[in-house]
Amino acid sequence: MILAVGWDDAVMTTTEQNIAAAELHGWTHIQNGNTMIIYGVWVGYPESGALIGNKERIPNYSQELDPLRSLEIKVGLHDTTNTAIRVRWINTLRQIVSKRTPKNKMGAAIISDVDLLTASATERLEALLKAIGKWKDVE
Repeated sequence: MILAVGWDDAVMTTTEQNIAAAELHGWTHIQNGNTMIIYGVWVGYPESGALIGNKERIPNYSQELDPLRSLEIKVGLHDTTNTAIRVRWINTLRQIVSKRTPKNKMGAAIISDVDLLTASATERLEALLKAIGKWKDVE
């Protein structure tokens, strides 16, 4: 479910972001592990896992940097020859981070490299999903 309209303001829920990230990372058969409640634990089979046995809880990409870094490596952000995705990602991250940085007298955001280096997992995940076209706008 999308909560707002427009590319800059459209917000996928945290659950939607984590499911999209898990699918991108290779997780399969993702479903709500607790059918008794709407916002349950989301589970699936990891990329390296078999399709038998118990499903595992998908990582919380929007809050945990370790699984997010692994995803960033998988999609090519750490590959210096993959310029297109890296440029799209950093420009998108800069736009997202600019929402929380101070503005100059002209109203333009003042963004330093430190602001980008200290971007939260939530900001980095949003930038990644937007950069590779997995961010869902209002349908």
